[in-house]
Amino acid sequence: MCTSRCQGKSNIFLGMLRTVDYYQHGVVESLVSRQGSRMKPIHLIHAAVTFLLFLMLLAVGALMAFGVLQFRGAAKEVRPIGGQQALEGDKVKARLVVIRGAKPNSEYPIYEGKNVLGRADQKPVDIDLFAQEAPDRVWATRHHAIIVWENGGLSIEDLNSTNGTFVNRDRIQPGEKKALKADDVIQIGEVHLKVAL
Repeated sequence: MCTSRCQGKSNIFLGMLRTVDYYQHGVVESLVSRQGSRMKPIHLIHAAVTFLLFLMLLAVGALMAFGVLQFRGAAKEVRPIGGQQALEGDKVKARLVVIRGAKPNSEYPIYEGKNVLGRADQKPVDIDLFAQEAPDRVWATRHHAIIVWENGGLSIEDLNSTNGTFVNRDRIQPGEKKALKADDVIQIGEVHLKVAL
């Protein structure tokens, strides 16, 4: 059931579609609806802005539907510990610096203990490579590799990943622990990470 206010709005819309009166100075004064009532300039501006926003929303929706535009979450630098964020007592022992990827020069901290590299899903990872890979070229598995800092040393182990883990262009076999030193380059797919101690 439409009230007189609702009918007035539909009449304004019909009036916008019909005619626009221009006066001597080129200023839009009013729109004429079926009943001959005039529309105030502020209403005209409001209707035009609303229409433009609607068109922009349709354009973004169409781009997303055709896969031209995607929204992805930002990479986080928070270390989950049993599903919780890092405690303040944790000290960063080393860093991985992205030298090749979607966001070069990004840094990921390495903490004492185990640090899992991969793509976050239901199970959290410490170093999420999701933001570093192109959406059409995903190489990292959910739990791809693990970097361990213990007894003052750093090592990496491949977790039986599909596409492998490389250190200085040498492939690491699943289950094999490879010692890491400063300036070593870890490669997972097309993402290259440099070790900074």
